[in-house]
Amino acid sequence: MNTPFGNSVTTAEHAIALMFALARDIPAADASTQAGKWEKSASWAWRSPARPSASSAAGNIGAIVATRALGLKMRVVAFDPFLSAERAR
Repeated sequence: MNTPFGNSVTTAEHAIALMFALARDIPAADASTQAGKWEKSASWAWRSPARPSASSAAGNIGAIVATRALGLKMRVVAFDPFLSAERAR
């Protein structure tokens, strides 16, 4: 549904949380731990501070995701064919 500015920050922060979950392979680690294992070294999870990036649309939520990602020192890539040069900066 279209709800301009409704829960935009919450949605953007959830997107960042999902990026971390994917990067750290949290679902697999959780399943392993729930199965009674502790396979700390078996995870393929990303650990390099040089690799993070965030791809984002450039709408309202995407702009919030980009701002948060930049604060986490991620490289941000966004695309929007209607985006002005000023807004892109």
